[in-house]
Amino acid sequence: MEQLGYSPYYCSRQFNQLTGMTLRDYIWTRRISCAAFELRDTDQRVLDVAVKYGFLSQETFTRAFNKAFQLTPAAYQKAPRPIPLAIRQEVFSPYHYLIKERDKTNKVHLQLAEIKVEFIPALL
Repeated sequence: MEQLGYSPYYCSRQFNQLTGMTLRDYIWTRRISCAAFELRDTDQRVLDVAVKYGFLSQETFTRAFNKAFQLTPAAYQKAPRPIPLAIRQEVFSPYHYLIKERDKTNKVHLQLAEIKVEFIPALL
């Protein structure tokens, strides 16, 4: 955050305003979702996946996985089923700013766009 030139508090606050979730919750959700992908797509042991994604033990990973998906990681690995995974969000996309600013737009300053259709002959 020092590279951005803003304080951690300011960055966290801006992240929360743009995404509707805290940075900590976003990182936790991404970690648990990536672990779920790994469990579904590989034959790795649950403990190995837990350690790979930063959990201190299989027990803490199982608790977190159960909290996120109401299912244990071992059960999910044996019989994968659709679960709500968090995909990466583009946080600083101009699209997000447009959504946030849409309601603040002053309609007095809006102008109709002038549209012209021109046909240009092909060059041979």
